[in-house]
Amino acid sequence: MKTLYLLRHAKSSWKNPALADFDRPLNKRGKTDAPRMADHALKHGIRPEMIISSPALRTRQTAAYFLSRLQPPVALVLEPALYECTPAAFWQVVQQCSNEVNSQLVVGHNTCLEEIVTDFIADLEKLPTCGLATLHFAIDRWEELEPKKGKLLQLVFPKMLPL
Repeated sequence: MKTLYLLRHAKSSWKNPALADFDRPLNKRGKTDAPRMADHALKHGIRPEMIISSPALRTRQTAAYFLSRLQPPVALVLEPALYECTPAAFWQVVQQCSNEVNSQLVVGHNTCLEEIVTDFIADLEKLPTCGLATLHFAIDRWEELEPKKGKLLQLVFPKMLPL
């Protein structure tokens, strides 16, 4: 059994229009939502063995809140293919994970993550920022992973959490 956690980055800032999209940081709400989601995840037994993130600033900042809470510490892999990726590129990245790892958290962007999650829950209108999906796959090796062949166990958004 392999577990894949999908996390859309927390809310980012559009305050500085001169910044490239890649360099946009988290805004105030993002800096509030990301630690709340990380705390919720740990409280509910979500402990990925590794984290793969787009190298964009907002995804790295979101991943950092999870990294700072995980004990023992886990590896962070920055994967350029996750920035502006397609679902096909996403699945290729995930399939390359070491089979010694049974759970991985991927921190990425929309529309890619939203498209993947809607394969498991058709009535999802939007994957909000900092939305976290838990997918289980009845496989032994990541390279056996096939889109739409897993089971969505949980989908959590910051607005669902108590204040």
